[in-house]
Amino acid sequence: MKNTLINITFPVLFGFMILTIFSCGKNSVDTQAPFLQIKAPFEGAEYRSGEFLPIDIGVTDNDELMDIQLRVHTNLNDHSENAPDHFFVWDTTFNVRAFGQSSDFKFDIYLDENLPYDETYHLVVDCGDQSGNRTGWQEVEFVVKNFLDNTSPVISLMTDTMVAAFANNMFAIIANVEDNQCLDMVEMEMMTPADTSYFSSSYLSDEIDGATFEISEFIMAPSIQDEYTIVIRARDKNQNISITEVILKVL
Repeated sequence: MKNTLINITFPVLFGFMILTIFSCGKNSVDTQAPFLQIKAPFEGAEYRSGEFLPIDIGVTDNDELMDIQLRVHTNLNDHSENAPDHFFVWDTTFNVRAFGQSSDFKFDIYLDENLPYDETYHLVVDCGDQSGNRTGWQEVEFVVKNFLDNTSPVISLMTDTMVAAFANNMFAIIANVEDNQCLDMVEMEMMTPADTSYFSSSYLSDEIDGATFEISEFIMAPSIQDEYTIVIRARDKNQNISITEVILKVL
Protein backbone atom coordinates (compact mmCIF):
# COMPACT_ATOMS: atom_id res chain seq x y z
CA MET A 1 0.00 0.00 0.00
CA LYS A 2 2.84 2.36 0.77
CA ASN A 3 4.35 1.93 -2.69
CA THR A 4 0.97 2.48 -4.29
CA LEU A 5 0.50 5.72 -2.40
CA ILE A 6 3.89 7.01 -3.59
CA ASN A 7 3.16 6.04 -7.19
CA ILE A 8 -0.07 8.06 -7.13
CA THR A 9 1.13 11.07 -5.16
CA PHE A 10 4.45 11.78 -6.95
CA PRO A 11 2.98 12.53 -10.39
CA VAL A 12 0.42 14.80 -8.76
CA LEU A 13 3.08 16.71 -6.86
CA PHE A 14 5.38 16.88 -9.89
CA GLY A 15 2.57 18.20 -12.08
CA PHE A 16 1.73 20.82 -9.47
CA MET A 17 5.38 21.95 -9.37
CA ILE A 18 5.49 22.28 -13.16
CA LEU A 19 2.24 24.26 -13.17
CA THR A 20 3.56 26.54 -10.45
CA ILE A 21 6.85 27.15 -12.29
CA PHE A 22 5.11 27.99 -15.58
CA SER A 23 2.56 30.14 -13.82
CA CYS A 24 5.29 32.14 -12.10
CA GLY A 25 7.22 32.47 -15.35
CA LYS A 26 4.16 33.76 -17.18
CA ASN A 27 3.45 36.39 -14.53
CA SER A 28 7.05 37.66 -14.70
CA VAL A 29 6.83 38.61 -18.39
CA ASP A 30 6.27 42.38 -18.72
CA THR A 31 3.86 43.20 -21.56
CA GLN A 32 2.67 46.55 -20.26
CA ALA A 33 3.74 49.60 -22.25
CA PRO A 34 4.81 52.79 -20.45
CA PHE A 35 2.34 55.60 -19.79
CA LEU A 36 3.16 58.84 -21.59
CA GLN A 37 1.71 62.31 -20.98
CA ILE A 38 2.48 65.35 -23.15
CA LYS A 39 1.92 68.35 -20.87
CA ALA A 40 3.31 70.95 -23.28
CA PRO A 41 2.94 72.09 -25.98
CA PHE A 42 -0.84 72.25 -25.78
CA GLU A 43 -3.08 70.90 -28.52
CA GLY A 44 -3.89 73.71 -30.98
CA ALA A 45 -1.71 76.26 -29.16
CA GLU A 46 -0.09 79.16 -31.03
CA TYR A 47 3.58 80.05 -30.60
CA ARG A 48 5.65 82.86 -32.05
CA SER A 49 8.62 82.42 -34.33
CA GLY A 50 11.75 83.88 -32.78
CA GLU A 51 10.72 82.53 -29.37
CA PHE A 52 10.88 79.14 -27.64
CA LEU A 53 8.56 76.14 -27.82
CA PRO A 54 8.18 74.60 -24.33
CA ILE A 55 8.44 70.81 -24.10
CA ASP A 56 7.13 69.08 -20.97
CA ILE A 57 6.67 65.29 -21.03
CA GLY A 58 6.11 62.79 -18.22
CA VAL A 59 6.56 59.01 -18.57
CA THR A 60 6.01 56.15 -16.11
CA ASP A 61 6.43 52.36 -16.34
CA ASN A 62 5.47 49.44 -14.13
CA ASP A 63 9.00 48.01 -14.38
CA GLU A 64 11.91 49.94 -15.94
CA LEU A 65 11.99 52.72 -18.55
CA MET A 66 14.52 52.64 -21.39
CA ASP A 67 14.22 55.60 -23.77
CA ILE A 68 12.03 58.36 -25.14
CA GLN A 69 11.99 59.61 -28.74
CA LEU A 70 10.73 63.05 -29.73
CA ARG A 71 10.26 64.58 -33.16
CA VAL A 72 9.01 68.06 -34.10
CA HIS A 73 8.26 68.97 -37.70
CA THR A 74 5.79 70.42 -40.17
CA ASN A 75 2.57 68.42 -40.16
CA LEU A 76 2.45 67.43 -43.82
CA ASN A 77 -0.48 65.41 -45.10
CA ASP A 78 -0.05 61.65 -45.38
CA HIS A 79 3.49 61.65 -44.03
CA SER A 80 5.19 58.89 -42.06
CA GLU A 81 7.06 59.42 -38.81
CA ASN A 82 9.81 57.32 -40.38
CA ALA A 83 10.28 59.82 -43.21
CA PRO A 84 13.81 61.33 -43.48
CA ASP A 85 14.39 64.84 -42.14
CA HIS A 86 14.80 66.39 -45.64
CA PHE A 87 11.18 65.41 -46.35
CA PHE A 88 10.06 68.24 -44.04
CA VAL A 89 10.55 71.99 -44.15
CA TRP A 90 11.70 71.78 -40.55
CA ASP A 91 12.52 68.65 -38.59
CA THR A 92 14.08 68.19 -35.13
CA THR A 93 14.64 64.77 -33.54
CA PHE A 94 15.72 63.81 -30.02
CA ASN A 95 16.57 60.42 -28.49
CA VAL A 96 16.82 60.53 -24.70
CA ARG A 97 17.77 57.79 -22.21
CA ALA A 98 15.17 57.15 -19.52
CA PHE A 99 15.72 55.48 -16.14
CA GLY A 100 13.63 54.00 -13.34
CA GLN A 101 9.87 53.85 -13.29
CA SER A 102 9.21 57.58 -13.68
CA SER A 103 10.91 60.38 -15.62
CA ASP A 104 10.06 63.98 -16.53
CA PHE A 105 11.56 65.83 -19.47
CA LYS A 106 11.42 69.63 -19.66
CA PHE A 107 13.32 71.75 -22.18
CA ASP A 108 12.76 74.44 -24.84
CA ILE A 109 13.19 74.38 -28.62
CA TYR A 110 13.97 77.63 -30.45
CA LEU A 111 11.50 78.50 -33.21
CA ASP A 112 13.60 80.09 -35.92
CA GLU A 113 12.37 83.39 -37.34
CA ASN A 114 12.53 81.96 -40.86
CA LEU A 115 10.16 79.08 -40.19
CA PRO A 116 7.06 78.98 -42.40
CA TYR A 117 4.39 80.65 -40.27
CA ASP A 118 0.66 80.15 -39.91
CA GLU A 119 1.51 76.52 -40.55
CA THR A 120 0.54 73.49 -38.47
CA TYR A 121 3.41 71.66 -36.80
CA HIS A 122 3.35 68.73 -34.46
CA LEU A 123 5.33 67.11 -31.70
CA VAL A 124 5.34 63.30 -31.75
CA VAL A 125 6.64 61.27 -28.82
CA ASP A 126 7.30 57.54 -28.34
CA CYS A 127 8.54 55.86 -25.15
CA GLY A 128 9.87 52.35 -24.52
CA ASP A 129 10.75 50.20 -21.52
CA GLN A 130 13.47 47.59 -20.88
CA SER A 131 11.11 44.76 -21.95
CA GLY A 132 10.67 46.23 -25.42
CA ASN A 133 7.15 47.58 -24.90
CA ARG A 134 6.50 50.94 -26.57
CA THR A 135 3.72 53.48 -26.32
CA GLY A 136 3.62 54.16 -30.07
CA TRP A 137 3.73 57.68 -31.49
CA GLN A 138 1.53 60.17 -29.66
CA GLU A 139 1.17 63.64 -31.12
CA VAL A 140 0.16 67.20 -30.33
CA GLU A 141 -0.49 69.78 -33.05
CA PHE A 142 0.43 73.45 -32.68
CA VAL A 143 0.71 76.54 -34.91
CA VAL A 144 3.72 78.80 -35.41
CA LYS A 145 2.83 82.48 -35.87
CA ASN A 146 5.21 85.17 -37.09
CA PHE A 147 4.40 88.31 -35.16
CA LEU A 148 7.68 89.94 -36.11
CA ASP A 149 6.35 91.06 -39.51
CA ASN A 150 4.54 94.40 -39.47
CA THR A 151 5.03 95.25 -43.15
CA SER A 152 1.84 95.59 -45.19
CA PRO A 153 1.51 94.28 -48.76
CA VAL A 154 2.18 96.66 -51.64
CA ILE A 155 -0.55 97.18 -54.26
CA SER A 156 0.77 98.52 -57.57
CA LEU A 157 -1.91 99.67 -60.01
CA MET A 158 -1.27 99.06 -63.70
CA THR A 159 -4.39 101.05 -64.58
CA ASP A 160 -4.98 104.69 -63.66
CA THR A 161 -6.45 105.70 -60.33
CA MET A 162 -9.36 107.14 -62.31
CA VAL A 163 -10.97 105.27 -65.19
CA ALA A 164 -13.99 105.93 -67.40
CA ALA A 165 -16.39 103.51 -69.08
CA PHE A 166 -19.72 103.70 -70.82
CA ALA A 167 -22.71 102.20 -69.01
CA ASN A 168 -23.02 98.42 -69.43
CA ASN A 169 -19.60 98.27 -71.08
CA MET A 170 -16.56 96.30 -69.93
CA PHE A 171 -13.50 97.91 -68.39
CA ALA A 172 -10.32 96.42 -66.87
CA ILE A 173 -8.64 96.66 -63.49
CA ILE A 174 -5.06 95.39 -63.47
CA ALA A 175 -2.74 95.48 -60.45
CA ASN A 176 0.17 93.62 -58.88
CA VAL A 177 0.16 92.76 -55.19
CA GLU A 178 3.36 91.82 -53.37
CA ASP A 179 4.21 91.04 -49.75
CA ASN A 180 7.59 90.69 -48.06
CA GLN A 181 6.60 87.24 -46.73
CA CYS A 182 3.28 85.68 -47.73
CA LEU A 183 -0.14 86.89 -48.87
CA ASP A 184 -3.33 85.61 -47.31
CA MET A 185 -6.17 87.41 -49.10
CA VAL A 186 -6.77 89.83 -51.99
CA GLU A 187 -10.20 91.28 -52.69
CA MET A 188 -11.81 93.94 -54.87
CA GLU A 189 -15.15 95.64 -54.28
CA MET A 190 -17.08 98.30 -56.22
CA MET A 191 -19.03 100.72 -54.04
CA THR A 192 -21.95 102.87 -55.22
CA PRO A 193 -22.26 106.57 -54.35
CA ALA A 194 -24.63 105.44 -51.57
CA ASP A 195 -21.76 103.34 -50.16
CA THR A 196 -23.39 100.00 -50.94
CA SER A 197 -21.59 97.08 -52.57
CA TYR A 198 -22.26 96.73 -56.30
CA PHE A 199 -19.64 94.12 -57.17
CA SER A 200 -16.99 92.12 -55.29
CA SER A 201 -14.46 89.38 -55.88
CA SER A 202 -11.94 87.81 -53.54
CA TYR A 203 -8.99 85.43 -53.66
CA LEU A 204 -8.00 83.44 -50.59
CA SER A 205 -4.71 81.84 -49.59
CA ASP A 206 -5.39 78.58 -51.44
CA GLU A 207 -5.66 80.57 -54.69
CA ILE A 208 -2.64 82.80 -54.02
CA ASP A 209 0.81 81.44 -54.71
CA GLY A 210 3.07 82.83 -52.01
CA ALA A 211 4.09 86.48 -51.81
CA THR A 212 2.87 87.83 -55.18
CA PHE A 213 -0.47 88.00 -56.93
CA GLU A 214 -1.76 89.66 -60.10
CA ILE A 215 -5.24 91.15 -60.38
CA SER A 216 -6.67 91.11 -63.88
CA GLU A 217 -10.40 91.73 -63.78
CA PHE A 218 -12.75 92.67 -66.61
CA ILE A 219 -15.85 94.21 -65.09
CA MET A 220 -19.09 95.45 -66.60
CA ALA A 221 -19.82 99.06 -65.73
CA PRO A 222 -23.14 99.80 -63.97
CA SER A 223 -26.08 100.98 -66.05
CA ILE A 224 -26.49 104.19 -64.05
CA GLN A 225 -24.21 107.09 -64.89
CA ASP A 226 -22.31 108.15 -61.77
CA GLU A 227 -18.98 107.87 -59.97
CA TYR A 228 -18.15 104.58 -58.27
CA THR A 229 -15.28 103.64 -56.01
CA ILE A 230 -13.37 100.41 -56.56
CA VAL A 231 -11.59 99.33 -53.37
CA ILE A 232 -8.68 96.87 -53.56
CA ARG A 233 -7.61 95.26 -50.29
CA ALA A 234 -4.66 92.95 -49.64
CA ARG A 235 -3.86 91.13 -46.39
CA ASP A 236 -0.82 89.05 -45.52
CA LYS A 237 -0.47 86.06 -43.20
CA ASN A 238 0.27 88.33 -40.25
CA GLN A 239 -2.92 90.34 -40.80
CA ASN A 240 -1.17 93.44 -42.19
CA ILE A 241 -3.57 95.17 -44.61
CA SER A 242 -3.20 97.56 -47.55
CA ILE A 243 -6.01 99.40 -49.33
CA THR A 244 -5.98 101.18 -52.69
CA GLU A 245 -8.90 102.91 -54.45
CA VAL A 246 -9.78 103.49 -58.10
CA ILE A 247 -12.50 105.93 -59.15
CA LEU A 248 -14.78 104.71 -61.95
CA LYS A 249 -16.67 107.35 -63.97
CA VAL A 250 -19.65 105.77 -65.77
CA LEU A 251 -20.57 107.75 -68.86
